[in-house]
Amino acid sequence: MAEGSPRFVIQQHDATTRHYDLRLEVEGVLRSWAVPKGPSADPGVKRLAVAVPDHELGYAEFEGMAGGGGGTGAVIIWDTGTYSNLDPDRSMAASIAIGHAKVWLEGEKLQGGWTLQRTGSPAERQWLLIKRRDDPPHRRTPRKPADERSVRSGRTLAEVADSSGKNTQLRIGRRAVSISHPDKALFADPAVTKLELARYYEQVAPEMLPHLRGRPLALQAFPDGIVQKGFFLKSVPRHFPEWIETVEVPKRGGTLTQVVASHPATLVYLAGQNVVTPHIWLSRADRPQQPDRLILDFDPSPGARFADVRAAAREAGERLREAGLVTYAMLTGSRGVHVVCPLRRGPEFTAVHRFARSVAEAMVADNPRRLTLEWRRADRGARIYVDVNRNAYAQHVVAPYGVRPRPRAPVAMPIEWTELTESRLKPDRYTLPSAVQRVRAQGDAWRDINRHARRLP
Repeated sequence: MAEGSPRFVIQQHDATTRHYDLRLEVEGVLRSWAVPKGPSADPGVKRLAVAVPDHELGYAEFEGMAGGGGGTGAVIIWDTGTYSNLDPDRSMAASIAIGHAKVWLEGEKLQGGWTLQRTGSPAERQWLLIKRRDDPPHRRTPRKPADERSVRSGRTLAEVADSSGKNTQLRIGRRAVSISHPDKALFADPAVTKLELARYYEQVAPEMLPHLRGRPLALQAFPDGIVQKGFFLKSVPRHFPEWIETVEVPKRGGTLTQVVASHPATLVYLAGQNVVTPHIWLSRADRPQQPDRLILDFDPSPGARFADVRAAAREAGERLREAGLVTYAMLTGSRGVHVVCPLRRGPEFTAVHRFARSVAEAMVADNPRRLTLEWRRADRGARIYVDVNRNAYAQHVVAPYGVRPRPRAPVAMPIEWTELTESRLKPDRYTLPSAVQRVRAQGDAWRDINRHARRLP
């Protein structure tokens, strides 16, 4: 096979029913079919193959517990390798588009030619997977017996499920934290397991905790992975251990008990509870009505350029510095940029919101074609929404270094102010590995933020 040949993978998945997922690398994604009975080596046997949504390339490496739209259950890499297109006149994408694709698989178990044939109209999902009859005779036998073990780990589905069912104990300082179902995938493309999420928060805890300490947290949890709808855990469940620090904060008609994170073990425990994203208040628990942060959130609508988001954030910085404040920037890990100013505590949220709103109104008045204060998304067009509404009691924002529930597991990353001039900057540039790499190399871009608190103008 030529170097650089596209990849294929067949993953065995023990979901609602056990099946095999055939995935071919085509134009930067994995085109995928669920094959209930798996591929057959007999040219006389036609196997049903149901087209399923594309996956990102990183999923070809996934083995563990999957959760969500494909069904919760164990997944193993049953076979993998490279493939070639046997149709000299069409690309693989074109062959799939017309409903007839011929491939040669060079796997560890399977080696030979197969045809994928759609059985109906392009709108239908049913295909057939058929072994080709024109293989050279010596190529009809798999390299390895087509057993039920992973070619990557040697495990069976049952062994993966059994391993996932066992807790993993992590020693965090003097605290032992138990992670249940550590192999459970919270993200699919590429796969990120619950244990990997916990390890990430352990690694970035030195940089992250100074921005969380003393603040009530709203916790965004995804028990079935991010492909399913999550929820905000705003009040601490009864099963949380006593060593988790909490605080009671007033709400209309009563109080809420919320987590306060002061130690790395707390972040690891929360990840073990399927908490993907911690969100912080802009005030601290001892004086919840008096914020020590001001925030302008630049949230682009579809069609807005990120270059314009960067420019708007820089302009906000100029206006805020002219007013006597010190500005910091954070990539949200989603679509935009947060501009943050540390404040000396004293004024309550109403005053902070009023000032932030005045800055936003002045910016929109000067550039109404690109900026807006319209709350309704339908009324924004392709403009950038300047959101100041987080400057209010009990409102919360994504925590610095928090993981976002989006494909690739991007991270909310504090950056140096000068980085806003970089044309290659993207709001979701950093993922778990690159975020850890950055903080190890550069430390926390906001390390001195508390020393630069100023009075509200």
